[in-house]
Amino acid sequence: MKEFYTKVAAVGGAVTSAFLSGASVFAATTIDPTKLDTFTNKGPQLGGGAQTNLVDLVTNGINLFLGLLGLIAVIVILIGGFKWMTASSAEEAKKARGQLIQGLMGLVVILLAWSIAFGVINVVTTNLAKTS
Repeated sequence: MKEFYTKVAAVGGAVTSAFLSGASVFAATTIDPTKLDTFTNKGPQLGGGAQTNLVDLVTNGINLFLGLLGLIAVIVILIGGFKWMTASSAEEAKKARGQLIQGLMGLVVILLAWSIAFGVINVVTTNLAKTS
């Protein structure tokens, strides 16, 4: 039982330090108070009469969809890693390692899909800009 708590503490410490190290980097930036309104005017506003074209809608949809899939893949990787660390037998460790590898492969597929989608969008928008 002591090993279990040691592993949980190690994972918790690693996750906490990862979050805290990122927060300390962003804490050093300063914001110009005269330009605060530029942050609120970014992106299309739903129901506000903002003009958006089809390319922006498709790009935002792909970003949202692949972002959610990426989040799911990261959660699968974290669960697989936790199961692997807390496995009590070789059989459980083998299953957890398989889950971890499947999550990593899913993340690679998602990143490839994102790069292909935006490559196609860039080619299409470039060709549309040349014809009009």
